[in-house]
Amino acid sequence: MSPSKIVGFNDIQNRTIEQFRERVLDILNSNFEKSDAFLSRWLIPRNFELAKAEMDLRQSVTWRRDCWELIPLEDELKNRMSKLFKFSMGREMFDREGRPISVLSIGDWQVKSFIATEPDGKQKMVKYVVQLFDEMSEQCKDRHEITNGQAHQLTVICDMEGFSFKQLTSTGVISVAIELVKTLETHYPCMFYRAFVVNAPTIAKVMLGAVRPFIRQESKDKLKVFNSDKEKWEEALSEDIDMTKLKLSWQQ
Repeated sequence: MSPSKIVGFNDIQNRTIEQFRERVLDILNSNFEKSDAFLSRWLIPRNFELAKAEMDLRQSVTWRRDCWELIPLEDELKNRMSKLFKFSMGREMFDREGRPISVLSIGDWQVKSFIATEPDGKQKMVKYVVQLFDEMSEQCKDRHEITNGQAHQLTVICDMEGFSFKQLTSTGVISVAIELVKTLETHYPCMFYRAFVVNAPTIAKVMLGAVRPFIRQESKDKLKVFNSDKEKWEEALSEDIDMTKLKLSWQQ
Protein backbone atom coordinates (compact mmCIF):
# COMPACT_ATOMS: atom_id res chain seq x y z
CA MET A 1 0.00 0.00 0.00
CA SER A 2 1.36 3.43 -0.96
CA PRO A 3 2.12 5.73 1.99
CA SER A 4 0.89 9.31 2.22
CA LYS A 5 -1.13 9.66 -0.97
CA ILE A 6 -1.25 13.20 -2.35
CA VAL A 7 -4.49 14.63 -3.63
CA GLY A 8 -4.26 16.08 -7.14
CA PHE A 9 -2.39 13.42 -9.09
CA ASN A 10 -4.22 11.43 -11.75
CA ASP A 11 -4.22 7.62 -11.98
CA ILE A 12 -1.29 7.51 -14.39
CA GLN A 13 0.81 9.77 -12.17
CA ASN A 14 -0.04 7.71 -9.08
CA ARG A 15 1.02 4.53 -10.87
CA THR A 16 4.24 6.23 -11.95
CA ILE A 17 4.99 7.15 -8.34
CA GLU A 18 4.47 3.50 -7.34
CA GLN A 19 6.84 2.36 -10.09
CA PHE A 20 9.38 4.99 -9.10
CA ARG A 21 9.31 3.85 -5.48
CA GLU A 22 10.04 0.27 -6.55
CA ARG A 23 12.94 1.34 -8.78
CA VAL A 24 14.73 3.43 -6.13
CA LEU A 25 13.74 1.52 -2.99
CA ASP A 26 17.38 0.54 -2.40
CA ILE A 27 18.35 4.18 -1.68
CA LEU A 28 15.29 5.24 0.32
CA ASN A 29 16.25 5.34 3.98
CA SER A 30 13.19 6.71 5.76
CA ASN A 31 9.42 6.60 5.63
CA PHE A 32 9.45 10.16 4.34
CA GLU A 33 11.74 9.26 1.45
CA LYS A 34 9.37 6.42 0.59
CA SER A 35 6.35 8.73 0.62
CA ASP A 36 4.53 10.05 -2.43
CA ALA A 37 5.36 13.55 -1.22
CA PHE A 38 9.11 13.03 -1.47
CA LEU A 39 9.11 10.90 -4.62
CA SER A 40 6.84 13.30 -6.52
CA ARG A 41 9.41 16.07 -6.00
CA TRP A 42 11.75 14.24 -8.35
CA LEU A 43 9.08 13.28 -10.86
CA ILE A 44 7.42 16.69 -11.26
CA PRO A 45 10.48 18.49 -12.72
CA ARG A 46 10.92 15.59 -15.16
CA ASN A 47 7.26 15.50 -16.20
CA PHE A 48 6.95 12.08 -14.57
CA GLU A 49 9.59 10.48 -16.81
CA LEU A 50 10.83 7.59 -14.68
CA ALA A 51 14.32 7.12 -16.10
CA LYS A 52 15.25 10.80 -15.81
CA ALA A 53 13.81 11.13 -12.30
CA GLU A 54 15.69 8.02 -11.17
CA MET A 55 18.94 9.34 -12.61
CA ASP A 56 18.44 12.67 -10.81
CA LEU A 57 17.72 11.06 -7.45
CA ARG A 58 20.61 8.60 -7.61
CA GLN A 59 23.04 11.32 -8.66
CA SER A 60 21.79 13.50 -5.82
CA VAL A 61 22.35 10.75 -3.25
CA THR A 62 25.94 10.42 -4.48
CA TRP A 63 26.42 14.20 -4.48
CA ARG A 64 25.11 14.57 -0.94
CA ARG A 65 27.53 11.92 0.32
CA ASP A 66 30.48 13.55 -1.45
CA CYS A 67 29.44 17.12 -0.59
CA TRP A 68 29.89 16.64 3.13
CA GLU A 69 33.39 15.28 2.53
CA LEU A 70 34.67 18.24 0.50
CA ILE A 71 35.31 20.82 3.21
CA PRO A 72 34.14 19.89 6.71
CA LEU A 73 32.80 22.94 8.53
CA GLU A 74 34.15 22.96 12.07
CA ASP A 75 31.80 23.92 14.89
CA GLU A 76 33.63 27.20 15.52
CA LEU A 77 33.25 28.23 11.90
CA LYS A 78 29.61 27.15 11.75
CA ASN A 79 28.87 29.20 14.88
CA ARG A 80 30.64 32.22 13.43
CA MET A 81 28.82 31.90 10.11
CA SER A 82 25.44 31.55 11.83
CA LYS A 83 26.03 34.99 13.36
CA LEU A 84 27.22 36.51 10.08
CA PHE A 85 24.45 34.99 7.99
CA LYS A 86 21.26 35.20 10.02
CA PHE A 87 18.39 32.85 9.49
CA SER A 88 15.47 31.37 11.35
CA MET A 89 14.32 27.85 10.75
CA GLY A 90 11.04 28.57 12.47
CA ARG A 91 10.65 25.32 14.37
CA GLU A 92 7.68 27.01 16.01
CA MET A 93 6.44 29.01 13.00
CA PHE A 94 4.07 27.44 10.51
CA ASP A 95 1.85 28.67 7.70
CA ARG A 96 -1.89 28.17 7.63
CA GLU A 97 -1.53 24.62 6.31
CA GLY A 98 1.06 23.59 8.89
CA ARG A 99 4.15 24.00 6.72
CA PRO A 100 7.25 25.24 8.55
CA ILE A 101 8.38 28.79 7.78
CA SER A 102 12.06 29.53 7.20
CA VAL A 103 13.37 33.09 7.16
CA LEU A 104 16.67 34.19 5.61
CA SER A 105 17.82 37.74 6.36
CA ILE A 106 19.94 37.84 3.22
CA GLY A 107 19.99 41.64 3.07
CA ASP A 108 22.39 41.56 6.02
CA TRP A 109 24.56 38.77 4.66
CA GLN A 110 28.07 40.13 3.96
CA VAL A 111 28.95 37.47 1.43
CA LYS A 112 31.45 39.61 -0.45
CA SER A 113 33.70 40.26 2.55
CA PHE A 114 33.45 36.65 3.75
CA ILE A 115 34.55 35.03 0.51
CA ALA A 116 37.30 37.66 0.12
CA THR A 117 38.84 37.13 3.57
CA GLU A 118 38.07 33.50 4.46
CA PRO A 119 40.28 30.76 2.94
CA ASP A 120 38.13 28.74 0.55
CA GLY A 121 35.41 31.26 1.40
CA LYS A 122 33.25 30.58 -1.64
CA GLN A 123 33.18 26.82 -1.06
CA LYS A 124 32.48 27.28 2.63
CA MET A 125 29.68 29.74 1.88
CA VAL A 126 28.03 27.33 -0.53
CA LYS A 127 28.39 24.44 1.88
CA TYR A 128 27.00 26.47 4.77
CA VAL A 129 23.84 27.33 2.84
CA VAL A 130 23.55 23.73 1.61
CA GLN A 131 23.50 22.72 5.26
CA LEU A 132 20.62 25.17 5.70
CA PHE A 133 18.86 23.44 2.81
CA ASP A 134 19.41 20.13 4.59
CA GLU A 135 17.93 21.52 7.81
CA MET A 136 14.93 22.73 5.81
CA SER A 137 14.59 19.27 4.30
CA GLU A 138 14.61 17.75 7.78
CA GLN A 139 11.83 20.16 8.76
CA CYS A 140 9.76 18.90 5.84
CA LYS A 141 10.36 15.34 7.01
CA ASP A 142 9.37 16.17 10.60
CA ARG A 143 6.19 18.01 9.62
CA HIS A 144 5.24 15.25 7.19
CA GLU A 145 5.27 12.79 10.09
CA ILE A 146 3.56 15.14 12.56
CA THR A 147 0.76 16.12 10.17
CA ASN A 148 0.32 12.59 8.82
CA GLY A 149 1.47 13.59 5.36
CA GLN A 150 -0.53 16.80 5.03
CA ALA A 151 2.45 19.18 5.21
CA HIS A 152 5.58 18.20 3.33
CA GLN A 153 7.03 21.46 1.96
CA LEU A 154 8.09 24.78 3.46
CA THR A 155 7.26 28.41 3.07
CA VAL A 156 10.35 30.60 2.78
CA ILE A 157 10.77 34.32 3.37
CA CYS A 158 13.91 36.07 2.12
CA ASP A 159 14.32 39.54 3.60
CA MET A 160 16.56 41.75 1.42
CA GLU A 161 16.46 44.84 3.59
CA GLY A 162 19.98 46.26 3.75
CA PHE A 163 21.15 44.61 0.53
CA SER A 164 23.75 46.96 -0.94
CA PHE A 165 25.15 47.67 -4.37
CA LYS A 166 28.67 46.63 -3.27
CA GLN A 167 27.47 43.03 -3.02
CA LEU A 168 26.76 43.13 -6.74
CA THR A 169 30.24 44.44 -7.61
CA SER A 170 31.69 41.06 -6.69
CA THR A 171 31.62 38.29 -9.27
CA GLY A 172 32.11 35.94 -6.33
CA VAL A 173 28.75 36.92 -4.83
CA ILE A 174 26.93 36.38 -8.13
CA SER A 175 28.65 33.03 -8.68
CA VAL A 176 27.74 31.90 -5.15
CA ALA A 177 24.10 32.87 -5.76
CA ILE A 178 24.03 30.96 -9.05
CA GLU A 179 25.69 27.91 -7.50
CA LEU A 180 23.17 27.86 -4.66
CA VAL A 181 20.18 28.17 -6.97
CA LYS A 182 21.49 25.36 -9.16
CA THR A 183 22.09 23.22 -6.06
CA LEU A 184 18.61 23.92 -4.74
CA GLU A 185 16.95 23.03 -8.03
CA THR A 186 19.07 19.92 -8.63
CA HIS A 187 19.21 18.37 -5.17
CA TYR A 188 16.19 19.80 -3.33
CA PRO A 189 13.53 20.00 -6.07
CA CYS A 190 10.06 21.22 -5.18
CA MET A 191 10.98 21.64 -1.50
CA PHE A 192 9.33 25.08 -1.31
CA TYR A 193 5.60 25.57 -1.36
CA ARG A 194 6.06 29.32 -1.68
CA ALA A 195 9.09 31.63 -1.62
CA PHE A 196 8.60 35.30 -0.74
CA VAL A 197 11.31 37.90 -1.35
CA VAL A 198 10.49 41.06 0.60
CA ASN A 199 12.15 44.49 0.86
CA ALA A 200 13.88 43.90 -2.44
CA PRO A 201 15.69 47.09 -3.57
CA THR A 202 15.80 48.06 -7.24
CA ILE A 203 19.36 46.71 -7.56
CA ALA A 204 18.09 43.29 -6.49
CA LYS A 205 16.76 42.91 -10.03
CA VAL A 206 20.35 42.44 -11.17
CA MET A 207 20.84 39.54 -8.75
CA LEU A 208 17.48 38.00 -9.58
CA GLY A 209 18.19 38.42 -13.29
CA ALA A 210 21.46 36.53 -12.90
CA VAL A 211 19.91 33.53 -11.18
CA ARG A 212 16.56 33.42 -12.98
CA PRO A 213 17.84 31.35 -15.95
CA PHE A 214 18.72 28.57 -13.50
CA ILE A 215 15.28 28.49 -11.84
CA ARG A 216 12.81 25.93 -13.14
CA GLN A 217 9.42 27.20 -14.26
CA GLU A 218 7.57 25.42 -11.44
CA SER A 219 9.84 27.26 -8.98
CA LYS A 220 9.33 30.60 -10.72
CA ASP A 221 5.60 30.12 -10.31
CA LYS A 222 6.09 29.86 -6.53
CA LEU A 223 8.38 32.90 -6.27
CA LYS A 224 6.84 36.22 -5.21
CA VAL A 225 9.07 39.33 -5.15
CA PHE A 226 8.12 42.57 -3.37
CA ASN A 227 9.84 45.88 -2.81
CA SER A 228 9.82 47.75 0.51
CA ASP A 229 6.07 48.41 0.38
CA LYS A 230 5.32 46.58 3.61
CA GLU A 231 1.56 46.84 3.22
CA LYS A 232 1.66 44.97 -0.10
CA TRP A 233 3.95 42.12 0.92
CA GLU A 234 2.27 41.65 4.30
CA GLU A 235 -1.05 41.35 2.48
CA ALA A 236 0.46 38.70 0.18
CA LEU A 237 2.05 36.80 3.07
CA SER A 238 -1.20 36.86 5.02
CA GLU A 239 -2.84 34.66 2.39
CA ASP A 240 -0.61 31.79 3.54
CA ILE A 241 0.50 32.95 7.00
CA ASP A 242 -1.24 34.15 10.13
CA MET A 243 0.79 37.35 10.55
CA THR A 244 -0.09 37.60 14.26
CA LYS A 245 1.96 34.46 14.84
CA LEU A 246 4.94 35.53 12.76
CA LYS A 247 7.60 37.16 14.92
CA LEU A 248 10.42 38.52 12.81
CA SER A 249 12.96 41.32 13.13
CA TRP A 250 11.28 43.53 10.54
CA GLN A 251 8.01 43.36 12.46
CA GLN A 252 9.49 44.95 15.57
